[in-house]
Amino acid sequence: MRPGFDGLSLSTSDDAGETWTEPLRVDAAAGESVDVRTPMIAVDGAGRIAVAWYARRQIEGRNCQETFVAVSVDGGASFPETLRVADAPSCPETPGNGRVAQSWAMGGDYSSLAVGEDGRFHLLWADSRSGVFQIHHTALTIVAK
Repeated sequence: MRPGFDGLSLSTSDDAGETWTEPLRVDAAAGESVDVRTPMIAVDGAGRIAVAWYARRQIEGRNCQETFVAVSVDGGASFPETLRVADAPSCPETPGNGRVAQSWAMGGDYSSLAVGEDGRFHLLWADSRSGVFQIHHTALTIVAK
């Protein structure tokens, strides 16, 4: 994460960590990312990289977050496309979540990004659009353009 949680950058190394590329802004295509939290990364066997994160924003006067994924098909040299994962923001400060949202605004440690045996990226995230945190899942098939 960048200083002050104001975005997400990635550096890569092709020599076992001896040298690193300059940080590349991953979340730039998502628009203005404010209060970026809980970044996740996964790399498949073809070298495609997926990075997911929560971006907290004020939406209609409430503290809410949206979940995003950015994908690189060139080994991390660029992240040209960012996908909003959910079709609605998650606004966790609800009676159904009690005090949980005060301590764990992202829903706790219930998010993950991994590559499955099917070759797709699988993302799990905590979402409170219903008024109570629930685990959601999506599977992404990445095709190089």
